[in-house]
Amino acid sequence: MVVSYRLNQQTGELTMLAGATKGVHVLRVNVEDKNWQKTVMCTVTVTVVYINDTVVASSSSLRLAGSF
Repeated sequence: MVVSYRLNQQTGELTMLAGATKGVHVLRVNVEDKNWQKTVMCTVTVTVVYINDTVVASSSSLRLAGSF
Protein backbone atom coordinates (compact mmCIF):
# COMPACT_ATOMS: atom_id res chain seq x y z
CA MET A 1 0.00 0.00 0.00
CA VAL A 2 1.36 3.40 -1.02
CA VAL A 3 0.87 6.21 1.49
CA SER A 4 -0.67 9.13 -0.38
CA TYR A 5 -1.48 11.44 2.53
CA ARG A 6 0.17 12.90 5.59
CA LEU A 7 -1.90 13.94 8.60
CA ASN A 8 -0.61 16.53 11.07
CA GLN A 9 -2.03 15.19 14.34
CA GLN A 10 -1.62 18.56 16.08
CA THR A 11 -3.49 20.71 13.55
CA GLY A 12 -5.62 18.18 11.65
CA GLU A 13 -4.13 19.35 8.35
CA LEU A 14 -4.28 16.65 5.68
CA THR A 15 -1.68 16.89 2.90
CA MET A 16 -1.78 14.90 -0.34
CA LEU A 17 1.69 13.67 -1.23
CA ALA A 18 3.21 13.61 -4.71
CA GLY A 19 2.34 10.47 -6.61
CA ALA A 20 -1.16 9.99 -5.19
CA THR A 21 -3.10 7.75 -7.53
CA LYS A 22 -6.07 9.02 -9.50
CA GLY A 23 -9.46 7.97 -8.14
CA VAL A 24 -11.48 8.03 -4.96
CA HIS A 25 -9.61 7.71 -1.67
CA VAL A 26 -11.58 6.95 1.50
CA LEU A 27 -9.76 7.86 4.71
CA ARG A 28 -10.97 6.94 8.19
CA VAL A 29 -9.61 9.07 10.99
CA ASN A 30 -10.24 9.40 14.70
CA VAL A 31 -10.97 12.92 15.88
CA GLU A 32 -10.41 13.70 19.55
CA ASP A 33 -11.81 16.70 21.42
CA LYS A 34 -9.85 16.94 24.65
CA ASN A 35 -12.06 19.71 25.99
CA TRP A 36 -15.20 17.53 25.89
CA GLN A 37 -13.26 14.26 26.26
CA LYS A 38 -14.88 12.77 23.17
CA THR A 39 -13.40 10.75 20.34
CA VAL A 40 -15.27 9.97 17.13
CA MET A 41 -14.33 8.22 13.93
CA CYS A 42 -15.05 10.09 10.73
CA THR A 43 -14.71 9.28 7.07
CA VAL A 44 -13.11 11.67 4.59
CA THR A 45 -13.59 11.04 0.89
CA VAL A 46 -11.08 12.63 -1.49
CA THR A 47 -11.39 12.41 -5.28
CA VAL A 48 -8.08 12.82 -7.10
CA VAL A 49 -8.15 13.87 -10.75
CA TYR A 50 -5.33 14.90 -13.03
CA ILE A 51 -5.46 18.43 -14.44
CA ASN A 52 -3.34 20.03 -17.12
CA ASP A 53 -0.82 22.88 -16.77
CA THR A 54 -3.28 25.48 -18.11
CA VAL A 55 -5.73 24.76 -15.32
CA VAL A 56 -2.97 24.95 -12.71
CA ALA A 57 -1.67 28.27 -14.10
CA SER A 58 -5.12 29.86 -13.87
CA SER A 59 -6.04 28.48 -10.44
CA SER A 60 -6.03 30.03 -6.99
CA SER A 61 -6.23 28.71 -3.46
CA LEU A 62 -8.22 29.64 -0.38
CA ARG A 63 -7.49 28.74 3.22
CA LEU A 64 -10.06 29.33 5.93
CA ALA A 65 -9.07 29.64 9.58
CA GLY A 66 -10.76 30.42 12.83
CA SER A 67 -14.09 29.48 14.33
CA PHE A 68 -17.06 28.71 12.15
